[in-house]
Amino acid sequence: MDSNIFTSKLLDLIIPDGENDGDDFDHLFLVMPLGTMDMKTFLQSSSAESMTEEHLITFLYNMLCSINYIHSMNIIHRDIKPANILIDEKCGVFVCDFGLSRANPELSKLEKEIEHSRRKGQLKVQKTKGEERVTRESLFKQEIT
Repeated sequence: MDSNIFTSKLLDLIIPDGENDGDDFDHLFLVMPLGTMDMKTFLQSSSAESMTEEHLITFLYNMLCSINYIHSMNIIHRDIKPANILIDEKCGVFVCDFGLSRANPELSKLEKEIEHSRRKGQLKVQKTKGEERVTRESLFKQEIT
């Protein structure tokens, strides 16, 4: 999906040799882009001491957007922790390690209507795909200050 800016992308799927002869296999490998750093490593580094309030707000907002995106796809991650949150040099946040994730049960008709209304509201904020994060982040900052 092109609008997915909050989770790591799946680049390749590898089934080890000898196991792809039949339908039964014990494991597979998911190839994803290498993250610059995870949140746990960042918080333990000396760089974390120089974080400003602006950095904290940006990280928090992007983490909430990431989790919201995952939930909007009816997926429950079940293992959100600093080691499973990748960050980049622009304070972008990407959730990874979906090993414990599960599909959320089907939404009721009322829940679908609420979700549809919420998405319509988000589309009003979003000008273009590239501006989504910046625009929504600035509105979030205005609301909390």
